Amino acid sequence: MAGYFINKRLKASYTIEAAYVMAVVLLSLAAMILAVYQIHDETACAMAVQQAVEKLTHLEEEDRERDIPVRNVYLKDAYDIWTEADAINVTGKGTGRSWKLEITTKKYDPERFLRLVSMAEEGILNNRE
Repeated sequence: MAGYFINKRLKASYTIEAAYVMAVVLLSLAAMILAVYQIHDETACAMAVQQAVEKLTHLEEEDRERDIPVRNVYLKDAYDIWTEADAINVTGKGTGRSWKLEITTKKYDPERFLRLVSMAEEGILNNRE
């Protein structure tokens, strides 16, 4: 009779250990899923900010005053995205629950680039003479 109770106790201890193992496995799985959603949210917001900055970078000066619509189906109203433009740079900022993102780039100005190239060419030609 004593062997019967010892055998029952061993089976019950395996059940208890399995319950602890399953709790640890499920908690770690939930933590990984939350981490993946965090990375997804950061990536989706970064893509939306980059899109807004690129659109604002290539606009003409008079069109930069109006708001640039940011459309991204993955962003629901949980994030704030805004853009700023000054004389040289365009900045886009995005914030989420526990992270921030800022992207700054220079404005696309082909006329200025062509003037600099022509000035450089003139300087080179003047230095050769």
